[in-house]
Amino acid sequence: MIQIDYDKNDKDFAEKLLTELQTHTHEIMRFFNIKKVNNFKIKIWRDKQKYVNHLKTFLKNRPYQEWMIAHTYDGNINMLAFDLVQKIECHKDITTQEFIENICHEFVHICQKTVSENSSPQNDNGWYWELLATVLGNPHNFDGWKIPDFSKYSLDDLKNRFDEIDGYPIVFYMGKYLLQTKSPEQLVAWIKNDNQLDADAPTLYKETQKYYQKK
Repeated sequence: MIQIDYDKNDKDFAEKLLTELQTHTHEIMRFFNIKKVNNFKIKIWRDKQKYVNHLKTFLKNRPYQEWMIAHTYDGNINMLAFDLVQKIECHKDITTQEFIENICHEFVHICQKTVSENSSPQNDNGWYWELLATVLGNPHNFDGWKIPDFSKYSLDDLKNRFDEIDGYPIVFYMGKYLLQTKSPEQLVAWIKNDNQLDADAPTLYKETQKYYQKK
């Protein structure tokens, strides 16, 4: 049973979130071939400044940005209350369903941590951490986005300039390609083995670029 800590004002949203998660989490866990995940809870933050302060303790040299409305740095799913999210300019049009799917994205991160403690958005392969989370957790949030021009970017950009170049659409479309061409076992194996991912990633990026050039 998923535990959710929430204020009484968020009761209806929390109940809907729990219902949706119970549907999607089993599918995500099947992909990772796991029967249970690390213990975690969902915390809905009603005080934005306290949420931001908590998040900043994990960001290190990465600057805080307003779009950062949920995270799993402490092993739990931390999220801003939905009405607070809607007050943020870049999220003013977000729907309840989109936000719930964003939390499914965070649940993928919980699964990644379960299969490999070394999996993290803060290492050089954080781009792959986000690749799986976008394509498995909240693909509908990205499906309408324009396919990026992969020739304008590089694997090095994803590793070192992810926020600067807005790497999410890049890794989402790369993830869509990899889901079509690689097995779940292989995709999960790369989470567990950074060295193998480092060795294979340049080829994977070139394959993806070539695939979308034909579109």
